[in-house]
Amino acid sequence: MTKALLALSAAIFAVYSVPVSAGQPSSTETVEVTEGGNAVGAAALVRKKQSASFRINTTMLDPNSAYTIWVAAFNNPEDCLGECDGPDIPLTDGSLFFGSAFVTGIAGTANVEFDILAGNLPEGTNVAAGQDKGINRGNGFKVELHLVIAQHGPSSDILDWPFELSSPGPAEQVALFK
Repeated sequence: MTKALLALSAAIFAVYSVPVSAGQPSSTETVEVTEGGNAVGAAALVRKKQSASFRINTTMLDPNSAYTIWVAAFNNPEDCLGECDGPDIPLTDGSLFFGSAFVTGIAGTANVEFDILAGNLPEGTNVAAGQDKGINRGNGFKVELHLVIAQHGPSSDILDWPFELSSPGPAEQVALFK
């Protein structure tokens, strides 16, 4: 990992290491965001029993382009056939669902934060595979979470935003929280 990405990872960890609120146990994890096996950014996850909070800082994206972030939740990762991946979603009582969206500026970078509450996903959430409950209630510390950053093309070319962002595009970058 480059010195800049190492510094970015340290900064994210420092911000997310501050206790969120007294009395609510939480854990913090940081991982690299990768593209083609190369580190291009960092992501942090704050886990709680009933939620997951993400912060992603990434680079090397196309400028002025639309992206979505999809969350693969493997609620019972011990049921995966080897490393958890797409075909394991139904085996693990899991799902692949819309987490967030963003448009890059001219530098092709992104800084995104979003939260997921355990239990049924909000009505209207786009689910690409598996159950529509996201993280099982009380399972925030056990669930394996993968973030997939999907490209949708130049923002000026998208004519139907709700339709375009309702399903994953080609996977561009990933962050794996195991």
